[in-house]
Amino acid sequence: MFPSLRAFSENLFVPVFIGACILLVPREGQRLGVRRAALAGLMLGLAILVRSTAVLLPIAIGLWLLLAYRDRLSLKVAVTFVAVAYLVLVPWLVRNEVVMKTLAISTNGGYTLWLGDNPHATGGNAVTKEHPRWDLHSTAREVRDNQQRTKRALFFITHHPGQWLSLIPAKAYYLFDWNAGALERSTERLQRGPAAARA
Repeated sequence: MFPSLRAFSENLFVPVFIGACILLVPREGQRLGVRRAALAGLMLGLAILVRSTAVLLPIAIGLWLLLAYRDRLSLKVAVTFVAVAYLVLVPWLVRNEVVMKTLAISTNGGYTLWLGDNPHATGGNAVTKEHPRWDLHSTAREVRDNQQRTKRALFFITHHPGQWLSLIPAKAYYLFDWNAGALERSTERLQRGPAAARA
């Protein structure tokens, strides 16, 4: 798992997210308690730090927890879960505000969102003339690039829903037709030495 993190953050997100899901399943014959909800919130918060696109999951899951019984205990469980999940993010948000002058959890979320959600998208993640590379020349440009691409992607999704929905089969294909190409290239560079790794 750890060597492949050089190429794919999903390898960390998936087990942490599954851990949160397991904690949300109550023991047989019992209801979910506040303590397990807090631990699940902690795990989901850590998962969001890995993949910031999951940032709305605590709200969705919290509503599900609340609506499961609609009583005082389910309210406590839901509030605890949501609060802990988002409290995990606070130190990172403070760091980003101090260092990068942005409250964004991640400054690559906009690039990732835009790459799959724009008028020239193909479902994959190819960088072409229509898909220029992420602007990392300075902190300010990185933050601005993230904000602009997020706005463009959301504009495309809301103003071209038919075209956006038509990309889903291609996205599923690229997602599930996984190959080790990026990991192999990364490993080859490491084996050739520091100079090759910088290339």
